Amino acid sequence: MSAQQPKSILDAVQTHVRLRGDAEALSFYSSEKSRWFTWTWSQLWQQVQATATNLSSQGVSKGDRIGIWLENGCPWILTDLALQLMQCVSVPIHPATLPSQVVVQLTRAACKLLIVDDPTRSTGSDLRISCRTLPVADLLIGTGQKQKEFMTAKPDMTAVQTILFTSGTTGFSKGVELTYENLFSNAAAALDRYDFQQDELVLNLLPLSHVFARTCDLYVWCLNGHHMVCSQGKELFGEDIKRWRPTHINAVPVVFQRLLSAVTDGCSTLSDVTGGRLRHVNAGGAPVPESLKNAFQSNGIPMYQGYGLSETSPVIALEGASGTCPESVGRPLRSVELRIKNGEIQTRGSSVMKGYLDDPERTAAVFDGDWLKTGDLGRIDEDGFLYVDGRIDEIIVTVTGHNINPSLLESQICQERDIVRVAVFGHGKPYLVGLVVLDSKCAEPHDLLNRINNHLSTFPKYCRIRQVVVLNRDFSMENGELTSKQSLVRNVIARSYAAEIESMYI
Repeated sequence: MSAQQPKSILDAVQTHVRLRGDAEALSFYSSEKSRWFTWTWSQLWQQVQATATNLSSQGVSKGDRIGIWLENGCPWILTDLALQLMQCVSVPIHPATLPSQVVVQLTRAACKLLIVDDPTRSTGSDLRISCRTLPVADLLIGTGQKQKEFMTAKPDMTAVQTILFTSGTTGFSKGVELTYENLFSNAAAALDRYDFQQDELVLNLLPLSHVFARTCDLYVWCLNGHHMVCSQGKELFGEDIKRWRPTHINAVPVVFQRLLSAVTDGCSTLSDVTGGRLRHVNAGGAPVPESLKNAFQSNGIPMYQGYGLSETSPVIALEGASGTCPESVGRPLRSVELRIKNGEIQTRGSSVMKGYLDDPERTAAVFDGDWLKTGDLGRIDEDGFLYVDGRIDEIIVTVTGHNINPSLLESQICQERDIVRVAVFGHGKPYLVGLVVLDSKCAEPHDLLNRINNHLSTFPKYCRIRQVVVLNRDFSMENGELTSKQSLVRNVIARSYAAEIESMYI
């Protein structure tokens, strides 16, 4: 990189093209060609410009809102960067989102066009009513083809770059408006905390439709200029790790638990499973059990935990080589200010959203002056480390007056190898109970309740689970029980299994 700091995501990409255009930038698997491709920064930029040119020929122009309903991979990245080049507003949609929810999001965002990878997605009458759909294949060109360079002015960094619809754990999905400055500043600050070198190889698995991957995988890569590989998906993630031997992975805790389980199930080591080059990993999106962090640390792989929200682009705090602390989520990034007010974590800074789409009342409700109210309980120690004690609206208060964060218990319980998922309940009740989903490969394990509580031995006794019901199916997005990032929608689960929950208190 030059001594002059980039002013935007695309400014950084163009700097890589100018100074080290022949360096490897992006690797991805083409199912159509049945092989892997690796592009240099120059090749990548050529494809971005061509995609922007093709979008323009489709009638897309500056300020248009464009839906992206694509699987992870090179087309997603080209589309996103091309929309930035055109100064359009992207509206990413998780690949597993139900069509009915897609229609709602497209309509609320007033999208002009929806880009899809599966042409059959454009056959639904509801989608046609909402907006026109376009197969992403119609936008892309082959390697070696050249088209006229797409010219654009520098973006207004205060303009909205993207609209992200939240997962809706509270039952209402909000359209978070993030500006160019929000995402750029957060990626730059996260890169500082990661302390990446340009010889890093990062393997992307997380969905780019979520802001965690978009900032910490995609935009950190754009700024730093290392080599990034798009995984073929969770089913082939283990194979991709062994092939590419990454130096860093961003993922949710369950992914790292599966890697650890692969070691437990065989005679291999964690180094064997991960390719032997991992320098560090970053876990976010859910509480990280200390036992999981310790297991990676004991194998010489530091696991950094982070914390953030879609409304904050997303990273608020992150551990790094400069400092970690047990049970904490790290210190705030350099562009972030924190305070605790009435027990709630509040934040302000350049990465805080512009607001909620067409919803001034909800926007006003989450701000206290210029401080964003996160809705999370927390505390900050004398060394500046942040600790998250749970969602205000999810805290269980038992009849004995104990306040309990169920997500912390659930993340510990899921360390039990036979358990896929668990939902803990007990608000207004004398004790805690759980709905348990077991791995389909195993029969109901012996002594399940004791095994669960063994994972809670470091918690106070009132956090023990007294009763469990083993479910015959997993929670699902289709039933509204899980968000697109697999978070529990507790009120829906409570309604779906009201009889089972009540039976544990008889």
